[in-house]
Amino acid sequence: MKTINSLLVALVTLFALSFLMPSCGKKTTPAPATNVVTTPTYTFSAFGITAIGVQYNITNPNTGPLKISASNSSSSNSTNYQTVDITINSAVNSVGTYPLSSSSGNTGLYTSGGNTVRYTTNATYTGNLTISSIDMIHKTITASYNFSAQQYYPSSGSGGSISGSFTNVSFQ
Repeated sequence: MKTINSLLVALVTLFALSFLMPSCGKKTTPAPATNVVTTPTYTFSAFGITAIGVQYNITNPNTGPLKISASNSSSSNSTNYQTVDITINSAVNSVGTYPLSSSSGNTGLYTSGGNTVRYTTNATYTGNLTISSIDMIHKTITASYNFSAQQYYPSSGSGGSISGSFTNVSFQ
């Protein structure tokens, strides 16, 4: 009987120790979080022709102005590049729609052919910049724009439509 009691005490002790002692098995640790980087997309269209290979350069100091410059000057035909410049003459730190016209003081400008032909917004030719996302911590911006512009160089003349969009482009 003593043997059975000793065996029973040993089993109960082992059983209790298995619950009280920390596990000796391999511990798993969750993988560290990684930052997801979204690849920016670049487009714009002027007078019905889409510019390819467009790069955006954006500055947005806390006190303004917001300046957006888009160009395909790095394309293979460097003498026939196109640029779009948009200026919002105030600080921009939230989503919204910003008018482009001479009455708002904000401008949209389009140049073609190595800056030989220039178009701009004015009182008659107007448009909008719509910011759909802005991250002031990570300094990225997503927006679209659409404006009509009148030729002013080399002479005053006809007008046309310019539009474009970009997603998660970094700014300074």
